[in-house]
Amino acid sequence: MFDHWLNAVDPDNLIALGRGLDATNFTAGIQNLLDIHNIRGDPHSIKGYIGDRRVGEAILDSCKN
Repeated sequence: MFDHWLNAVDPDNLIALGRGLDATNFTAGIQNLLDIHNIRGDPHSIKGYIGDRRVGEAILDSCKN
């Protein structure tokens, strides 16, 4: 079971609407990273998300549990 939700957003990603998730639009308790910078021309690419140290550490931590 997950005890932490990390939401990573590239501000230029139209799918994510450039915003975080919170109690007003989804649910409370979500940690938002709103400053992911993806590869130019493809803000929805996985490369910028996976390449961010904070996201990578969160993935690694979740695999340890």
